[in-house]
Amino acid sequence: FANSRSPRFVTRLGLSLEIVGIVGISLSASPTASGWVVGGWLFVYGCGVGYATAQLTGLILSEVPVTKSGQASGLQSTARQLGASLGTAVLGTIVFVQLHDRTMEQVSQIGGLPPTVASDIASTVEKTAGTVIPQLTTMAGPQVQAAAQTAFAEALRTTGLAAAAFLLLGLAATWFLPPGRPASDDATLIRDFE
Repeated sequence: FANSRSPRFVTRLGLSLEIVGIVGISLSASPTASGWVVGGWLFVYGCGVGYATAQLTGLILSEVPVTKSGQASGLQSTARQLGASLGTAVLGTIVFVQLHDRTMEQVSQIGGLPPTVASDIASTVEKTAGTVIPQLTTMAGPQVQAAAQTAFAEALRTTGLAAAAFLLLGLAATWFLPPGRPASDDATLIRDFE
């Protein structure tokens, strides 16, 4: 399929699948989410990554003279690594801030708890990146654990939708890419050359 389409089309298809996968995971995030559902969305996302990532480097390098391809490849790899680092920092910040705020909000709604308890639990959940949630039943009770699980799912949902928005910007940026040649054209060129 990918061999008969332009690299720009395949890149767009890949980014679209990534967006669908991330949005699917985000909307499925809940304390009772099935592993099969999440796995299905991860499969869609993974297919998108495979299509988009494989085509992007070749598409960019197809427009660069061969004598400059080493520099172009290095620049493209640097930009990709910088984007991955910044994306991790931004999305990591969103998930931790959301995790703290949502936990504080959910635990505060439980009646009969002193006001400082919600703050302490939110800080603990944030510092442990949610790994403490299974122990909250014995530490603070099942209501607190359920509230923290709900908060964790909400934080993941918000972060996933933010990631999808960034991917949507990437998809919009593909309108500035050259169309490139389908891989089947390369095979024809090689056959004609031989």
